[in-house]
Formats: sequence, structure tokens, C-alpha cells
Amino acid sequence: MSILLNGAVEGHALGKLLITALNYLRQGNQPYVDSLLSTDTPGVIASTLYPANGGNLAFYVARLNAGVVVVLVSGIESLQAAAGLYSGYWPATNNLGGSVNSWSQAQADAIKALLIAKGWWGGSANFIAAGHSAGGTVAPILADTMKQAFPSYRVCWHTFGSPRLGMLDRAQVAERTPGARWFWHADPVPLLPLRFADAPWLVPVLGYIPLLHAGLYVHWRGGWQLIPGEVGHPEELPVDAAVSPVTSIATWLANIESEPNSGHNVHEYQAFMEAECSLLTNTDVNPTRLEPVEQPESLQRRVVNRVEAQFAESIANAEHRQNAIPVVIPTPEVWKAVRQGRIWIVTLGDQQIAIAGGKKAARGLARLMNEAFRRLQRTAVVDPTALTQQLDAYLVAASDPAGAFRPVMNTTF
Repeated sequence: MSILLNGAVEGHALGKLLITALNYLRQGNQPYVDSLLSTDTPGVIASTLYPANGGNLAFYVARLNAGVVVVLVSGIESLQAAAGLYSGYWPATNNLGGSVNSWSQAQADAIKALLIAKGWWGGSANFIAAGHSAGGTVAPILADTMKQAFPSYRVCWHTFGSPRLGMLDRAQVAERTPGARWFWHADPVPLLPLRFADAPWLVPVLGYIPLLHAGLYVHWRGGWQLIPGEVGHPEELPVDAAVSPVTSIATWLANIESEPNSGHNVHEYQAFMEAECSLLTNTDVNPTRLEPVEQPESLQRRVVNRVEAQFAESIANAEHRQNAIPVVIPTPEVWKAVRQGRIWIVTLGDQQIAIAGGKKAARGLARLMNEAFRRLQRTAVVDPTALTQQLDAYLVAASDPAGAFRPVMNTTF
């Protein structure tokens, strides 16, 4: 029996088939995807694999002889794509009755345009879209757009480790389209975007409005948690990752381009699905109850104010502790005005940094820089990476004749 044609649209068998295809897509192996789909439903008429390009996701489209169009959307493969997904939450875009991530909508629009150009949009009565990771925010948009345009078609979507996609209004409208949202119990990505409850201390960093906006994003219906050694069950979020959401997300981002075994990778999801299906007496079984639409976060201003006040107090206490310790900067690390013959230079450690026009200018620059360094030592918290990046960017811009700095910083004599 063809799973693509006759399998339960929210069932394990279809999920297992699609995650296997997504794994081949991530490897860039189009012949394997074609072979997999042809084995289930004979006759791939045409297919195309589009590799990831900059901030765009890799995806695969195929039209099968039996009247099925399949769209597979891969996950994030670069920090550029991760930044695109994150920025898409602010602002969202309104489409088909509600708001969704604007970056995900743009990805879906590009794939839809390609299908229209091929004559495949609406040309088959069976349409299946699946996505892993960020691709899981694209596949449901495509499927639901198709369902709205062709209500009588057999349309469904499957996602694996997907972040939140849209706001409640859109999620409720999308209930017309069946789908299954699979996630591993320790996968941190379904926690995105982080909410106030995940990290209250982010309020002073991101601000009240962005966190309020993030809390409006919800997961669509269909949540099913995969658990090692047992059959999973309905859930909104991965319970283990939710214990320490910030740490879980930070670990994933730090390794996004090296793809370690993090519980989020597509090949792991294939293994998770195979393990779960092996425990079922009927591998085409439907989950007895898929989790309904997640509810938005209710964020009260008085609670935020209290958290901001507590955070401000902790920062003030940290700075007080720093200032209670006398500042000592080892001599090799200080700025100095040094005379060489009739020329005055400014050094930092053993490196010449600047040539001044005279003693007063050299000493003034060294004094100001040493004071800035001393203030950094006394500040509550300093991010060295951000400081380095911003100083590099400043120096490049300040010395660019085509830039806005005047006078242009002189780097040659």
C-alpha cells in the first residue's frame, strides 16, 4: 500500500517516510530521495533539489505519476539562515487570516512561485509538505495555502523539531489542514522564540515589547513528543529541553554548523522515528490524540516591572562589588605616551598604536584610554566578544574615505 497515497495523514508511517527523505535531502542526495518516493509510490515524473543558498533553505520538489506533489524543506545550515529565522519574528507578516514569521513566509512564497512556474501548484489532488527545523516553519504554510485554495484536495504537513511559526489567529485558521509536529524530548529548537517565562532576565536586554511579541507566537496543533525506549505522547514542547531553555538554545547555536549529536539533527530524527515505529504493533497507527494549538503567553506589565527591578538591583550589586576592589592593570597592558627622538607615539603593551602630533596630544590619548580601561574593569558585566567585534567594525568604518566619519581616521603616513 502506498503510504503517500493511502497512509494516515497524521500517522507514524508517513512521518518515518518523510524524515528519511529529509535526511537524504540534507545530504544533497536527490537520487536517493527519488528512489525512496518511487519505492512507495511508483513513478517520479520529475523532481528538483535546490541547495541551500545564503540565508535560503535547501528544498526538494517532486511530482509523482500517481498524482502526488511532495515538497521537502531542509533545516538551517548556517548562522545566516538562523539570523533570518530570528529576525522574521519581528515583524511578522499577515497572510491567510493571521500572522506568521515573515522569513518563513518569504521562503514559502518562493517555493510556491516555483511550483506555479512548473505547473505543479494545484495540479495534483495529493499534496504533502514536510520540513525539518526551520523548514518546519515553511512546510505548514505551503500545505495550508494549498488547502485554502483547493479544499477538496488531500493535503497534509509534517514537521520535525520545528520552532514556533505563527500567532494564535493563524494557528486556529490552520486547523483546517491536518498535520503532525514531531519533536525529540530534549530538542531545544521548538522553544524558539524564547518567551518571558523561559528567561525573565532577557527583559532588560531585549525590552518589554520584543518579549511580549515573542510570547504571542504559538505552535500549531499536532504536537507529538518522541521519547527514547518508549512510544511517545502528545505534548506542546519538549519537556527536557524546557527545563533549561537558554542553555539548551545556546548549546545548539554554538554547534549549528558542525552538526554534533544534539538531539536536533535530521539523521537523529530519522533514528528516533524508526525506534518509535519499531515499538508499534501497527506502524501506520495514528497518535491517539495530537496536542492542540498552543496558547500564547500572558505577560503582565507589573510582573515585567518587578523582574526589571530585580535585574537592575542585581546589576548594581555586581558593579558595587567590582568597585570595592582596587583596580590594578599590569604595566605591560597600559597605554603609554613615549618619546622617540622628536616624535611622540602612543603604545599599548609593546605595540605602537598611534603617532601623535606632540607630547600633550600623546599623553592626553594615553590618559583617556587608560581611564576607559579602568572603567571597564569596574563595570558590572563586559562582553569581550561583542566589544572586540564592535571595535573592529568601528575602526573599519572610521578609516573608510567613503564613509560618514569626518575627519577620516588616518592609518598611513
